[in-house]
Amino acid sequence: MINFRNNMAGRSPYTNGFVIKYPDGDLSMERPIPVVLYSNSDKIHTLKDGETLQGLAYKYYGDSGFWYFIAEANRIMNPFNDSELPVGKQLIIPLYGLKE
Repeated sequence: MINFRNNMAGRSPYTNGFVIKYPDGDLSMERPIPVVLYSNSDKIHTLKDGETLQGLAYKYYGDSGFWYFIAEANRIMNPFNDSELPVGKQLIIPLYGLKE
């Protein structure tokens, strides 16, 4: 069983987010980095054509909103950058002890 402490279905990774306002007027939405605990029960998934982090989160967790745990576990900075998610890349899918 997956242990999602302090997380609810459909939860946004920005629920505890905050805005940084820079002197030049730019704004940045930031969020606390989730703590991803690794275990022997973690899965390894080989990325196929057309798969997304959101789709993998739904497949493994039943909620696409948990895509950011997979991103953090694999140090993916931009999940929309095709060079970070090439077909054949092996991704760690953390399945135990996820918490923020």
